Amino acid sequence: MKIGEKIKQLRQSHNMTQPALSEALGIEQSYLSKIENNKAIPSSDIFDQILLLFNVTSEQVLKDLNARHIKQDLMQIMALQQAIGAQQTMLLANRQRFLILAGACFTFGIALMAIGFLNAFTTTYYTYQSMGIVLPGESKEVFKNWSKGVREVSKSLDKRTEMYNRRNEVLETHNDYRGDLYFVEVEGGSRTFRLEKQKTVYFNNWNNAAKVMGIVLFSLCFFLLYVERRAAKIS
Repeated sequence: MKIGEKIKQLRQSHNMTQPALSEALGIEQSYLSKIENNKAIPSSDIFDQILLLFNVTSEQVLKDLNARHIKQDLMQIMALQQAIGAQQTMLLANRQRFLILAGACFTFGIALMAIGFLNAFTTTYYTYQSMGIVLPGESKEVFKNWSKGVREVSKSLDKRTEMYNRRNEVLETHNDYRGDLYFVEVEGGSRTFRLEKQKTVYFNNWNNAAKVMGIVLFSLCFFLLYVERRAAKIS
């Protein structure tokens, strides 16, 4: 639709004749006829009077007009220039929002996919073993090194029996690494805990969820970029 057709539509919707409208606008009927037949473009003053007379806004008129017609023929009308400028500002702000959102989706999508594929949702358990209580003055690793320095067979057998009788194994499992050895003071002496094994547990449900969310956000990024480009072409 061109501006002449829009003015004619407004006039007819208000049951006005051409003579009545031309009189209200203070112009000759022949000039109004040219405007309605798209043979002339209304001046800014006349257009402002039309908006006031029919109680419509520039934006309401613009939405029904052909975009090419607006750019080629109507940019000299001040009210339309301002309305188009406001629309362009709003479109630019919306495009910037789309780009920011797309960037955020890309960043978080990549991060979540990396977390998922690298199995970041894991925990490691460390199991430590203590063979028994180390008496005051003894080596912290007496249960491991008791045979050192014992040369006679009889004494070796006696020492072996003694250490066997003193064995009182305790296992402790932690989710933090405490070194290959750590020591704990207990009643009657201390205990030496040695790392025996470690086990890594993978939370596959969480890792898979991170992968899916990452792929969704990554895909959404390209969808938003597509929408932004379409909006840019339309504007």
